Amino acid sequence: MGNLRPTSLLRVSFALVIALFGSVVPATANTTTTVTNASAAVAAPAPTNQATAEEGKLLRAFLRDLIAGTTEIRDSTADDVRRVLARHPQVFRWLIEGRDLDAIIREADLDGLTIPPGMLDSALKGQAQAGTLPSFLLMKLDASDEESRFTFLKKAKDSHFIKIASDTQEKVAAYELHKTPAARMLADPKGELGLTDETLSRFMSNVLPSYFERMDRLDKSRIIIGQLELPPKSSQALQLSTMLQNSGPCMQKLFQLIGRDVTNPALASTMLALQNEIRPFSGEIAIKTLEDRYGKPADQIFKSFDKTPLAAASVGQVHSAELLDGQNVVVKIRRPRLMEIATREISGLLSASSNEPAAHEMLKKVGQTVLDELNFRNESKNLVMGAVYERPALGISVAGQVQSLDAHEDVLISRRAPGAKISKGIRTAQDAALRAKAVANLLDAWFDEVMFGRGFFHGDLHPGNIFFEEAPETELGYRVTLIDFGNAGALSLDERRAFLQLVLAAQTPKPDRVLEVFDSIGKIPDNKRALLRAAYAKIYKADSDLTGRIDKFMMVSLENGMEIPASFVSFNRARLFLEKELTSLGAQLDKLDPKGRLPRYSARRIYQHISLKRVTGSLVRSVFNAEVRSIAIITPRMLASALKDHLKFRASRFGGKCADFFNELREQVLSP
Repeated sequence: MGNLRPTSLLRVSFALVIALFGSVVPATANTTTTVTNASAAVAAPAPTNQATAEEGKLLRAFLRDLIAGTTEIRDSTADDVRRVLARHPQVFRWLIEGRDLDAIIREADLDGLTIPPGMLDSALKGQAQAGTLPSFLLMKLDASDEESRFTFLKKAKDSHFIKIASDTQEKVAAYELHKTPAARMLADPKGELGLTDETLSRFMSNVLPSYFERMDRLDKSRIIIGQLELPPKSSQALQLSTMLQNSGPCMQKLFQLIGRDVTNPALASTMLALQNEIRPFSGEIAIKTLEDRYGKPADQIFKSFDKTPLAAASVGQVHSAELLDGQNVVVKIRRPRLMEIATREISGLLSASSNEPAAHEMLKKVGQTVLDELNFRNESKNLVMGAVYERPALGISVAGQVQSLDAHEDVLISRRAPGAKISKGIRTAQDAALRAKAVANLLDAWFDEVMFGRGFFHGDLHPGNIFFEEAPETELGYRVTLIDFGNAGALSLDERRAFLQLVLAAQTPKPDRVLEVFDSIGKIPDNKRALLRAAYAKIYKADSDLTGRIDKFMMVSLENGMEIPASFVSFNRARLFLEKELTSLGAQLDKLDPKGRLPRYSARRIYQHISLKRVTGSLVRSVFNAEVRSIAIITPRMLASALKDHLKFRASRFGGKCADFFNELREQVLSP
């Protein structure tokens, strides 16, 4: 069990209880005996050292409950500890029988946990009775039912059990989370994970170990408890999933993005499951939150409410319900205490990344995005803005808020989206083709609105937030409904111009032009200009994909301390979500339709089509109208400059090819 010694923990817990009851059990010459003698008196079966798988599970359950019951000191802490001890009489039975605890530990498969040894050692100091065992006490703790054991434990002072809790807290604070298998896997992103992105790899190898090492005790407790709830010998993917499931919302948001670049299929699916497959909290908590916010019983709000959530994500979970007027809705409820968990997590990540400028800037922006998303009133406002995506001609609609019920910081009620997540139910090439068409049309509308509309964008359009249903009666054959507007933003006019200029600059090898673009919206450190210019030139040579170049320009700029607006970074992240979903559907289509009979869609072609259509119209109008010219996304001067760069690039390539041709011809003529 790493550097935890469960043997010590079990013996200490047992001896401590004996010590606690030294004054409770009548002290006569015949009431105490040694552990060995008590074993013979109380335990009828012969001792055995062969551990079973079930005993391994029981040990994990005891450790889990002990840590969960001592996480915080509160009025009920003494009774919480009593309950743990009363719930696990097998702990005492193993010691009474003289069992080989190391064998049970091996069955429990505890090597992945690294709690320091002697979690409760200090509780034994000064306890002279620790070497003796009252047989009456053994019989009480081993033979009675749980409630009787609890009642018996009530005879000891609360202070003794609070001492167990405080000692456990102290030792959990020193838990070496960074040494667990899951943490070591994350710290080596190019190993089992096969992560391809350099910036994300550096974040995981340079920042995460420090973050895990410094993590707050409350957050460590949550992860330890999650690991102990797994069965022994769980798979690597399951251990990683449990660690991430029990992390905070900021980490989960980061790993949703990282999962897209992981090449190990099992581990990639583990990370992508963080989008909407987080462990739910109880329906009773959900109902209590609702009743507290609306000041009335749930049956006065809903005709029916399903306690089992439809989905659970990093921020909250959604429940299906029917209003009194018969309208089908979904009720989104924030996870309990999530704001304090997120605040603690963001602070820890920023502290751990202080020596990594790019990661630090990324985490500041992601952290602010998460805090904004935790307030559902912000999402309510975003839903109003999101009405711009209502485009029946493209088969797109929005699951808007129910106006009769106000949004609260932790509760939001909206219309229910028909269909299922767009990535579900793909069986045939036609299924994949229809979904690819839907995502292409969505990307078209999304990009058109952010670049040439009001600049607004839904910032979290991963597959879990896009609902799809086939609709043969419609012209397009489908309907798409967008949900979860918690993460949304807007680009300013200057930021929109900058992105389109970046697209133009990405097409010709002009590093200085890229610097000019970032200069227009951010702040470039003077001592990094030459380095950035060289880095951009390297990207031009290494990556021929247009959108790939843009993403790498962003990453290398952030790495070198460039200040880029958070909205611009969020927009780029959102763009990647949609592009990667389109690419993923294209890959499925290639497998199901290898001969290419069905249409394919390209993000680059979508951007070019929209930009050409919009820019052409804008330029024509701006020639005759100065006001139109002042707010145009692409001005005539900007386009002329880009065209000049492009022509120079083409001419240089043509000249280079001509030179190569004549040199080759010359060598052939002069050769013997």
